[in-house]
Amino acid sequence: MLPTRRPHLKALTTKVLNTLADIGVGGAQVDQIAARAGLRTRCAAARLRWLQRGGLVHYVPSTAYWHLADDQLFKDAR
Repeated sequence: MLPTRRPHLKALTTKVLNTLADIGVGGAQVDQIAARAGLRTRCAAARLRWLQRGGLVHYVPSTAYWHLADDQLFKDAR
């Protein structure tokens, strides 16, 4: 089996993804992610939507929380 590789992302998008990984399993709302990443809420939301199109994160509308699609991407890399 080939090892899973991280996709090539820009620095701020990677920062949002790493922030969500640091938050952990419960996920977080976009304003919490933006505050921890040091970004404006709109900027973080746009990056999260882009990551969602790539299948790296998913959104739960009932709770308005963002979650990582696969924790293994970060557990193996760190």
